[in-house]
Amino acid sequence: DAYRNLAAFDLDGNLVTWPVETNGKVMAVAIDGSTVYAMGTFSEAGGGTGSATRNRLAAFDTNGNLTGWNPGLSEGRYSNSPSALMVSNGVIYAAGDFTGAGGGTGESAVNGMAAFAPSGLLAGWMPELDGRPASMVTDGNGIYVGGAFAHAAGGEAVARRSGLVIFHTNGNVL
Repeated sequence: DAYRNLAAFDLDGNLVTWPVETNGKVMAVAIDGSTVYAMGTFSEAGGGTGSATRNRLAAFDTNGNLTGWNPGLSEGRYSNSPSALMVSNGVIYAAGDFTGAGGGTGESAVNGMAAFAPSGLLAGWMPELDGRPASMVTDGNGIYVGGAFAHAAGGEAVARRSGLVIFHTNGNVL
């Protein structure tokens, strides 16, 4: 079987038939229930239901069908590489080298970080970094972001944060 950029394995490490592909690299994956979210350098994604334009973000069900979720990310400032994706409390968070998000529903300017509802709409969470985020994790209360940046902004605060920052889930710098 030919797989392009994304594959699935069972718990024993055996390749599972999962008809999903993208036309570029997949850099991050997050799972929420029966939905698999992928982020990468691709502009198209496909599955059991066919292929469609998906700018750096796509979602599939566990059967390999491409879902209608299509927020999109713009090209980046530096290396154009998405780096981190996670789901927490029904919100899909993306971090990486991009300057716009929400392409499937109208694009808004963002600086390397964005959050989306399961509907694909851009959420109000829009902190900013002056460099590239590389990793992201949450403890349910805060969003911890690491990367190559010196300052972070969120809410009404701009703070010096060399390579590590914590944002509240409302977007404020902690």
